[in-house]
Amino acid sequence: MTENFLNELEWVAVDTETTGLNPWKHEILEIGAVRFTIDKIIDRFQVLIVPSKKQDPRARAIHNITDEEISKHGVQLEEAMQGLYSFVNDSPLIFHNAPFDVAYLNLASKSSSLSLLQNVYYDSLYLSRKYFPERKSHSLESIRAELEIDTGKAHRALSDAEATALLFSDILKNKAKNLNSSQSLQKFLRFHRKLDKFQISLPKNFDEIERYFQSKIRRNESIKVRYRDQEGREHFNIVQPQEIMIFNQKIFIRSKIQFSSDERLIPLHLSTFFDQDLGPINFTSSDENLAEKGREIKKARPKSGHH
Repeated sequence: MTENFLNELEWVAVDTETTGLNPWKHEILEIGAVRFTIDKIIDRFQVLIVPSKKQDPRARAIHNITDEEISKHGVQLEEAMQGLYSFVNDSPLIFHNAPFDVAYLNLASKSSSLSLLQNVYYDSLYLSRKYFPERKSHSLESIRAELEIDTGKAHRALSDAEATALLFSDILKNKAKNLNSSQSLQKFLRFHRKLDKFQISLPKNFDEIERYFQSKIRRNESIKVRYRDQEGREHFNIVQPQEIMIFNQKIFIRSKIQFSSDERLIPLHLSTFFDQDLGPINFTSSDENLAEKGREIKKARPKSGHH
């Protein structure tokens, strides 16, 4: 009964590649989607989008989508979004790190003068963390390696969408053996909301945060930080920032721990950074505080000889 119930269901896994991390500033560059059941991929959708601004070189280094490729195959945003809408129809959607993709898709819908999608969506990142807490990393790239998922090049939208579909199916096959009704499935998946109800909560002056840490990354600088981990334990380390990451609308700084081979995701909202020029910095969720700190960062920049 359980097997037949799950076999009758279809979902659409969706992934985006973007020109950067800030949804108010950057744009969708590629959309990939796959329609699937628990046992097979049924159909695929992929589209490249011509951006209105130049790509951020840091983003291009991740997905390696070239200007030549966009020039040859890219379409305008509105055409791409209409194609996606037709493909997903009213199916439930699956994302890995849903808030990131949904933020971009909703803003892209508004830019294209389209009504926001009302599809229900689920997050395989949340499900992985909930049902596989023993995993050292829940990134899609790490889980692809663990499950030996080979869908092609990582950090391309169609490849990652297909990997998300296979990851989601694996979770159902391994952890949802006793499900036999829509009600039990909904409880298992804990559906978040519909796309049109999603609200972006990243700070609008995210640019200042990104600029500050990118300067540290570019110059290979270390910084002292006090932070709490997910278990509430306090740490005090000297770290070298490597990458800015966004999970569940929270900003993290992937960092190397000095004098160690360890890497950590430092949660910005639970951290105090000790800058040698600015002193203690608390990047809270308060726009006013962030804006004030952004002005201080701007003032401090000439002191270090960088503009």
